[in-house]
Amino acid sequence: MLDRQAIRRGPSPVDTEQRHRRGIDSFGLEYVTMKINLVGSAVDSAFPGQQFAASYVINGCVAIDAGSIGFQSSVDTQRKIRDVFLSHGHMDHIASLPMFLDNVYQPGPDFIRIHALPETLDSLRKDLFNDRIWPDLVRISQEESPFIKLCPIQIGDTVAAGDLRVTAIALDHVVPTIGFIASDGSGSVAFVSDTAPLDAIWHILNGIPDLKALFLEAAFPTRMAWLALKAKHLTPTLFVQGCQKLQHRIPIIAVHIKPAFYDEILSEFATLKIPGLQIGSPDVRYEF
Repeated sequence: MLDRQAIRRGPSPVDTEQRHRRGIDSFGLEYVTMKINLVGSAVDSAFPGQQFAASYVINGCVAIDAGSIGFQSSVDTQRKIRDVFLSHGHMDHIASLPMFLDNVYQPGPDFIRIHALPETLDSLRKDLFNDRIWPDLVRISQEESPFIKLCPIQIGDTVAAGDLRVTAIALDHVVPTIGFIASDGSGSVAFVSDTAPLDAIWHILNGIPDLKALFLEAAFPTRMAWLALKAKHLTPTLFVQGCQKLQHRIPIIAVHIKPAFYDEILSEFATLKIPGLQIGSPDVRYEF
């Protein structure tokens, strides 16, 4: 039985706005859903399914990573995002952040909150917003009406954002990196990307009773396990070894698949027969 909060509905239809975050089951019960968009990062559709940068947008207003949120064709869609959570400072996770901030800027009291480890925020200041790579938006925001706010978070912290509570969990990558658990009161979804195998991840996930889905990386093919371990990523074999420790029967969406090895990795997954496995698809809205 689905773990969800439900109320009895009458026979009248639900309008479009109400359906934004609600579903109706076959018994006429209404339940809240979490809507997650895996944001596309390609300028054309010649290679459908392939993802060149990492971004997820939850319920239209909270972003996990900023690899491609600034490349969305609708600026109005971008302006709905008020909180950005960064796993770490590598380019495929922050590439569009400067453009995003430029696109959504409007003079006034509102500002974008960027949540990340102190090490990641320090890298943004020194390596990105430094007037050489991009204008120093942090300094400008401090001198004028603020339009961005850097919000340091630590492993284990939970932050309220929109109608979500987002918790940072430890990952094992070549720079300080965190994953995220997003919860809306009726369910939770985990985002685990850019990490070497780490038993603590599965201990945390198994302790979340309302976990509904997991987005998990698989960057390199198994034949390149030597490189995956040096770069601290997963292969399909390491992916399945981790999933075998997961006690929940939930959808597991494979993401962060390197485009150069996309077909090979998908072929590996086809032979592994992982229960609940889905291959992450850009610009598809997932509902949990």
